[in-house]
Amino acid sequence: MNTPSPNRPSLPRTLIHALMAVAVLLSSTLTHAQIPIPPTKGEGNVFIPVMVNWLNMLPIKFGPAPLLPGPGEPPTMSAQVTPCLCPSRLVGAPVPGIPLTYWEPSYVAEMTRKPGNLVTLGGVPSPLSAMTMLHGASSTDTSTGGGGGGKRMQAHWYIYPVFAVMGLMLDAACSAMGHNGIDLAAVTEVDPLWQDDEWAIAFAPESILFSLPVTQLACMADTVASAVAYPLDPLFWCVGGWGSTYPLSGNANSVNGDAQGNALTLAKFVARQTRIGILPQTVGPTAMCSPHPNPIWVKSQWRVEPVFPLPTFNAPIYFGQTEMRWAAVPPANFPGASDSAYLLWRGRQCCVRP
Repeated sequence: MNTPSPNRPSLPRTLIHALMAVAVLLSSTLTHAQIPIPPTKGEGNVFIPVMVNWLNMLPIKFGPAPLLPGPGEPPTMSAQVTPCLCPSRLVGAPVPGIPLTYWEPSYVAEMTRKPGNLVTLGGVPSPLSAMTMLHGASSTDTSTGGGGGGKRMQAHWYIYPVFAVMGLMLDAACSAMGHNGIDLAAVTEVDPLWQDDEWAIAFAPESILFSLPVTQLACMADTVASAVAYPLDPLFWCVGGWGSTYPLSGNANSVNGDAQGNALTLAKFVARQTRIGILPQTVGPTAMCSPHPNPIWVKSQWRVEPVFPLPTFNAPIYFGQTEMRWAAVPPANFPGASDSAYLLWRGRQCCVRP
């Protein structure tokens, strides 16, 4: 029998067992721990504001006569009265004026599957990339409740008041809306209501009503109208051929392609920001004197210009227009991308008066 050396006293058996248990526990913890990985560059290109479709700015109308002709206008912007009657900026009493109508580039929106990816800054990662641990390692193939998969997109919203920065007379005539510089105004990575359909329904309970078959059947009319002319503003729960506005979350059905699915997510975000009063109504007779909050978004108030991955320089795009008109035929060997970026043009109507 081996006996311990008198110069090397043996450890108690209970202490040996305790050390072995600690070693096993540490080994298991390190095996299952998620070691942070430095964020890598994502999809995107640096957005050059000069390379935009300036056709979206037209027409410019002063009263009933166009100063600069351009594409047609939706019915909402055609319903104007000449002369208009609004409170004077000098004395406050109602005075007659002349309606001014134009379109202005107002916002840049990014739709990305990779949290924190700044698409219009070349795909560089931001501190929001750490939110990957919260939203999952990948935002693709996200199940939103049984059965089919989907994709979860994050939205980044930049204020982009080009006319105010340039000091154009058009913006001065209609008075700037409090934005004088470019700014990152909203990100969805920090918004838990954007990540889950059930929380989005709790945020907007009308989602239940507009998911019924009878209300979805009405969207067929909006699909046709958006394809041949302009979206139907009264059917605010529809986004034409793109899908349904509700629920107001970042989850899009996987049956949509990247171009259409990302555009639908953009529509959801715009409708959501309008619902909480951040994006006011700026067109129509009620907005002639001043923009005002409206929880129901006016789809025809916006023109959408994709700037990544495939810039468009054709006729203006409205919410819900079929992608066959603007995204179906990319150039040969054009690299695919799951992220998108858009320049949003907002219609403006105001009463020019003293």
